[in-house]
Amino acid sequence: MKRQITIPQLTIVSVLLMLVLMLSPIVPVHFAHAATGSERPVTSTIYIPKKENIDTVISIQHPVIVDGIVTNSIIAVGGNILLRPGSYSAFVLSIGGNVTQEPGAVVSEGLFAIGPDKRIFTTLTLASFLSIGLYFINTSLAAVLFVTFAAGGSIIFRRDERISAFIGRKYIRLFATGITITIIPAILIIASFVSPSIWMATIAIFLLYALLGLSGMILVTNKIGRTIIDFTGRKTGRIAALYGAIAILLVTNLPLVGILSFLALWILGVGSMWTLILRPSIIRI
Repeated sequence: MKRQITIPQLTIVSVLLMLVLMLSPIVPVHFAHAATGSERPVTSTIYIPKKENIDTVISIQHPVIVDGIVTNSIIAVGGNILLRPGSYSAFVLSIGGNVTQEPGAVVSEGLFAIGPDKRIFTTLTLASFLSIGLYFINTSLAAVLFVTFAAGGSIIFRRDERISAFIGRKYIRLFATGITITIIPAILIIASFVSPSIWMATIAIFLLYALLGLSGMILVTNKIGRTIIDFTGRKTGRIAALYGAIAILLVTNLPLVGILSFLALWILGVGSMWTLILRPSIIRI
């Protein structure tokens, strides 16, 4: 029976490939190497002949010679790039190598070259690790918040029917309340730089504010989930909390508007929870 590659295996291979690409400026990588009688490495050259049309070329520690057409990108790390007459390339990036564009060679979008400076390589490597670290932190935080909103919303689902209805009717008022409450820790943080003696009080108030926001987001999650359930015409149940958490996760991951959407929902949650604390009669106990 033919063995198929699973998704986890493909993920591991992809991560390893990314690490190789990041470490290649510091650690020499040779994909083409043969053990000969004199133990001398065999240097491999990537050559694109005439009338050859390919999409992308990625080379690490090997030269690239182009006579044909590269419709997307040429990326070379630690290797030289030679663009011969009659060749076409859309985008060329060389890190630690030389780029030679002979007369008649066409580069339509851009040509970028970074010199073989160890400081530049170190900076690029650190930036790559930082980007991957921030990505995993963002993914972990999103997973924790998703589970918190879905599980918390499911637990209090039967008790938050009235507050969900109240959020639907008074969302502008609750949003304004949330902005007012949010200003307090913001002012304290600014004041702490002027007077460091209030840092402990600022941290305590900020933690209370974070707890207030998380609790409020659970209420907002249920409200969004109930709205989705009502719109689809299905019977309302605890699954609404899951729908709400999925909707928040999708909306907040949109480019540009994602962070603004999360802040708006967070402020609405702060206002909702603060109102619930002041007016506990809203919720049915």
